[in-house]
Amino acid sequence: MRADAHRFLVVDDDPDIQQVLVDLLFSLGYTADAVGLGRDAIDRVRAAEYDLVLLDQALPDIPGADVLRQIKHISPNTEVIIVTGQSSLDSAIAAVRFDAFDYLEKPFGVGVLAEAVEKAIHRRRGRLEEHHRLEALVRQHELERVGDTPTRAASDRALWESVVRDCPDALVAAGTDRVIRLANDAAVRLIGLPASEMVGRPIESLIELGEYEDLVWGALDTRDSLTGFETFIVNRCTDRRIPVEINWSVLRDGDGMRIGALAVCRDVTVTRPLLHVMNEANQELQALAVSDPVTGLYNHRHFQAALRVEVERARRHNRSTSLLMIDVDLFKPINDTYGHAFGDEVLRELARAIEGELRATDVPCRYGGDEFAVVLPETDADEARRVAQRMLDTVRALPVRPPRGSEALRLSLSIGVATYPEDGETAGDLIASADSRLYLAKQSGRSQVAAETERPGSLAR
Repeated sequence: MRADAHRFLVVDDDPDIQQVLVDLLFSLGYTADAVGLGRDAIDRVRAAEYDLVLLDQALPDIPGADVLRQIKHISPNTEVIIVTGQSSLDSAIAAVRFDAFDYLEKPFGVGVLAEAVEKAIHRRRGRLEEHHRLEALVRQHELERVGDTPTRAASDRALWESVVRDCPDALVAAGTDRVIRLANDAAVRLIGLPASEMVGRPIESLIELGEYEDLVWGALDTRDSLTGFETFIVNRCTDRRIPVEINWSVLRDGDGMRIGALAVCRDVTVTRPLLHVMNEANQELQALAVSDPVTGLYNHRHFQAALRVEVERARRHNRSTSLLMIDVDLFKPINDTYGHAFGDEVLRELARAIEGELRATDVPCRYGGDEFAVVLPETDADEARRVAQRMLDTVRALPVRPPRGSEALRLSLSIGVATYPEDGETAGDLIASADSRLYLAKQSGRSQVAAETERPGSLAR
């Protein structure tokens, strides 16, 4: 589990989808609570602070858009990702209107979810940092407006002035007329002008907004922040065009009246390559979390989650999904005779052969030991049998030569096939059915495909 543990909430009225999402998040290193009703989600957010909510749009008690609106009202910095099985333009507009971070259409893969979650957490972190800076600025403004006792006011004013001055990001504050009122030392370095020359200028004269000018100010008319805006600032001393990321926030006085806007500008010239490296590292960690270290296929945990997703998808869309349970025949003697290092190489060869017979949408996994499992979305029983037979034929022809000049080994597989819905209506049912047929294939002489439970004569050899 991650050291900087985040708190997530899954909101979906379907227990199977709840569990799938919780499992997917767990495979990415996160833990999550789960509820099935909109009112329960709202109560949870009132009672505890969540970093991220995965919210189903279609709930039985309250529309998803209303739940989103109330969550953002209670906890504005909690990020919300809408998940839906039936997308529409109106629902997407509602999600954006109430500041949902993303909008995912079911079914989606673990990679899509991982990317959305990482970006949402990144935005929340930026919002919280910005909130702390704004508290300092608003407090400074209140002290100047109210005029506290001379000693206390001078001490507090000096403290907040230090916060603004020493902030590593460039801070540029403008009034409601968009004219600059304040610029800190970092802004002086970034823009290349003394603060005295920036104050009094229109903010657009120093920060390139171009065609997005109306978009930025229009957004700040209807919300308190706009994060992750990317543009350029030209340094007036060097004429260098510097890429920056800007988080915009509305400034208010102690009575809640708007007094202007603050632009928190970060030079991303250096951080962009670093973020690229970090993203690659995160992707590698995510891959390790769902991958088998020997074969490179998906691991047992991901198999369980993927099968639940595909069974639920098949149920909702009235389609078929098939499962292959695969055992390598007589694998133990290979390990005993040639050692585990060679045995691992055989497993890798088999994994490559299995993958070679699959589509990009299929999910090949190492189930454990010398067993593999393959989830075949939108595949009926006949097609699943054909896929299994192709795998068997390919493995039989594999040229696997052991060390010490021995003759080439003859490999084979025993495969059990099960299909939703005729062989089971849950992931557990399909595993049990495919496993029993795998046992039948082995008992009937190995090196064959079993797609029916009580008809050994129908086994494909």
